[in-house]
Amino acid sequence: MQDLLTINKIELASELANNRVVDEMAKTSDIYEQHTNGDTHYTEQAQDLFNEWYDYYLSIIESIAQ
Repeated sequence: MQDLLTINKIELASELANNRVVDEMAKTSDIYEQHTNGDTHYTEQAQDLFNEWYDYYLSIIESIAQ
């Protein structure tokens, strides 16, 4: 019997990319910065890395889940 699994492609790619950023940057650089309004965001370097991994993972997910 085959199970049917529904996934949110955007959420999955985001989670995978975030995990990769944390793994790659945790020991070498700051990943997050807090703005004056209290919001926390990726540093510019972390955001660039996230964008690269997000595109990578999303393309794989979309090629499989068609």
